[in-house]
Amino acid sequence: MEKKPSQSLLNVYSQENLLAVLDRISDAFVALDRNWCYTYMNKKAGEIFGRDPISMIGKHIWTEFPEGIDQPFYKAYYKAMETQQYIYLEEYYPPFNKWFENNIYPSAEGLTIYFRDITSRKLEEQQIRIDKARLLKAQEIGQLGYWELEKNKDVIWGSEKACELFGFAPVAAEIPISKIEPLIKEIDKVRSAGQKLIQEHMKYDIEVQICPENQDIPRIISAKAEIAEGLFGNNKIMGIIRDITEQKRIEMLENLEKSVLQHYVQPDSSVEELITFLLNGLRDIHPDMLCSVLKVENGRLYNWSSPHLPEAFNKEVEGTKIAIGYGSCGSAAFLRKKVEVSDIFHHPYWDHYMEIIKNFDLRSSWSYPIINSKDVLLGTFAIYHKSIRELSKEEENSIDRVRRILVYVMERKLAETEAKLYKEKLELVFNSTNEIMFLIDIEKDDVFRFSTINKRFLDATELSKEDIEGKLVEEVIPNPSYSLVLSKYKEAIEKRTTVSWEETTNYPAGEKKGIVTISPVFNEDNECVNLIGNVHDITDRKKDEEKIKRANEKLKINNELIIEKNKKLKEIAWYQSHKVRAPVARIMGLINLIELNKKNGDSNDDLLGYVLQSAVELDEVTRDLVEKISDSDAL
Repeated sequence: MEKKPSQSLLNVYSQENLLAVLDRISDAFVALDRNWCYTYMNKKAGEIFGRDPISMIGKHIWTEFPEGIDQPFYKAYYKAMETQQYIYLEEYYPPFNKWFENNIYPSAEGLTIYFRDITSRKLEEQQIRIDKARLLKAQEIGQLGYWELEKNKDVIWGSEKACELFGFAPVAAEIPISKIEPLIKEIDKVRSAGQKLIQEHMKYDIEVQICPENQDIPRIISAKAEIAEGLFGNNKIMGIIRDITEQKRIEMLENLEKSVLQHYVQPDSSVEELITFLLNGLRDIHPDMLCSVLKVENGRLYNWSSPHLPEAFNKEVEGTKIAIGYGSCGSAAFLRKKVEVSDIFHHPYWDHYMEIIKNFDLRSSWSYPIINSKDVLLGTFAIYHKSIRELSKEEENSIDRVRRILVYVMERKLAETEAKLYKEKLELVFNSTNEIMFLIDIEKDDVFRFSTINKRFLDATELSKEDIEGKLVEEVIPNPSYSLVLSKYKEAIEKRTTVSWEETTNYPAGEKKGIVTISPVFNEDNECVNLIGNVHDITDRKKDEEKIKRANEKLKINNELIIEKNKKLKEIAWYQSHKVRAPVARIMGLINLIELNKKNGDSNDDLLGYVLQSAVELDEVTRDLVEKISDSDAL
């Protein structure tokens, strides 16, 4: 038996016209009787269900599609049937993995349902929602505010963030331009950029300072805009704004740090100049801050640099006592911690200066002790404001960063100044001593280089500073002396002790002899970085020792000659007393006998012979004696 559409439809249209219309419409169409059986299904519905429309007539919907039971469509169909009210429904159908739009029309005879596959549209809507969420998240992360302005209108539409940046309620809304312009400090800059954008299509990318509604602290915003095109038409300006106050603050602080460090390395820069430079830089970032640095001297605080405070005030508080009640600085120095006074006139830390402070337009202050790495109090760093207020987080961050720079610069510059004075004293001693002194830098791979020498070194060697300082040791000290020097350097480093040796080296001043003493210097990493040396010049002493040696050798020879001569003289004396005297005595005796014989008239012939014999003997002895005396004189 052939299945036919419901009689109700045939009552309105002829079967032929009705089927033609329903099959041509783009929507899927089905009709159900009160027993939930299909009375009609058009071609589009059959394509969606994957069924033959004719074969579905008379079949029960939930028997054919049991997976649809308890789905939202199932419930909507029953509700429409019960209430006899039209229901519109967009819902996801898991069995088909598709979204469907349903127009459900109930009647006494059943349901007529028009539906269409809206999966593509839903996916597009979902993507739009995702893109919008991403855009909102990006704006949130980037702190971006979005705004629109239609040409020739006097209101601006702003997103939540845009309104919030200007101090309005954080709700997307239209804000009259007349309420926005007074908040912009550089309004002419904004107007000029807007005119160039509209008239010349020039880039709108500016940074301006604003004072948000009901806020005391100004902000810096970046604004970018362009004329809308495409779907937005060309009668609208669309733009974004972003609070770049913190970014600018950090950039300015970084630039300040670089500038301070560049100023710091200048050899003639003083501590006072560096402090003043830093305080002025901080005020450029925060114009409302009045900055001051006091230094500790003899247990009190004295002005070091206070470029933003009245000179009369500085004089009144000069020599502040380090104790509680003597202003923020005296109290901070005593407590050795930060002191915050948001209302000077009503704070006990200012009791001793209350009469003084009344004469000056200062209402709040913050003071920080400046303590170096050795826990020594150097001074205080203070910030004053002309109003009763608290510091913002950004201001505290700036102050903390500047304070760290201040401590760093002050500690090192003071240390440098102290080291400079010490060096000058050391150089005075260094160049006043009669000892040759030098400092050796040790580079990698046991490379030794002269770093510093004293005046005595130059005088002794007749070399110039350029010939020595900065030169390698081997370039100054030639071999073979260098080999000895190098071995002694290494010995001192390895044994970590002072080493001495005697050295002879040829310089332009001639050969120099000296006793060299070196001591190694080690750094915190236990690496030997320097050798300190001195040379005791013994050149003259060595020359004197050589003279003495030669004189001693000559004296020794002379002594030996004298001894030999004395020996000869003794021999001569003995010879005289024994050899010479004997013939002389005989002759003298014979002469006496001759005289006696002559008186007695006796003959002397024999006696004269004896005299002649003794004279001959005496002559021989005399010749021997002369020869011995000649030998003695030769000595």
